Amino acid sequence: MDGLVTCHDYFTTASGIGEDAVLYKLSEERSTVVDNARCLAVQCYLNMCQFRYKLMEYGNVDHMSQSRMSPFIAIPTDHSNILLSSFEAIVGYVEAQGAGLASSLESSDRARVTTMASLINNLVVAEQYYTWIHYETYKKGTLSSVGYDKVWPLSFIIPTLDRMGFIWNNFSLYRMKESEVIDDYQQSLWSLSQLLVHDSNSFSSSGKCPLDALVYGHLEAIRSSGIIQLSIPLQDYPNLLEFTDIIKRDRFNVGMLVIEE
Repeated sequence: MDGLVTCHDYFTTASGIGEDAVLYKLSEERSTVVDNARCLAVQCYLNMCQFRYKLMEYGNVDHMSQSRMSPFIAIPTDHSNILLSSFEAIVGYVEAQGAGLASSLESSDRARVTTMASLINNLVVAEQYYTWIHYETYKKGTLSSVGYDKVWPLSFIIPTLDRMGFIWNNFSLYRMKESEVIDDYQQSLWSLSQLLVHDSNSFSSSGKCPLDALVYGHLEAIRSSGIIQLSIPLQDYPNLLEFTDIIKRDRFNVGMLVIEE
């Protein structure tokens, strides 16, 4: 592949079960807020677990992935590579190896999982709405991201087809009013701010958990997205902003190596 491939070293001295694992993500220019949220959540979780891996960025990771989504991780084994391409699948694998975080959850924390899932889903819905359905945001951001590095007219045709496909598969979201999406989103922010355990900067009273990584991924992606309909309401919750700042400082303070191929 021509050009520069960005490769971040996230090797730690803790668990060795993921040694030589590679996490592939879309390049920044190709990423939407939805892509960023997924990748930040996975990175955050792996870093919390001190799971050994390298992060590599390509412009066509969505075509490399079996699920056509970014990110995905390749974990070498004795016989073949294990390919995992969703937050849930990656968490499930790491937890099954005994190197995860969920085992530390108390019974009271586990009861929160269902509630948290619906709140996080409202964040996902808002991200998807402004990525694909809200036309002004799509035109200013998604169109250029998805069409990046493609020549005209493919730089217009491919994003348009992707948008049409998303609407076709999510017609109920297409029919929602923007005010409904925002109301659900703001209610979820308020609920998350109430559920956050201040002393531990976590949504678990027993310490860090996978939900922390998932919430961090969405909140940090929204903060940096430039989608003011989502980022401005988030400013009303200083404890959520502090939550993301602390995790970003503690879990993403790593070096970067750029490899030319």
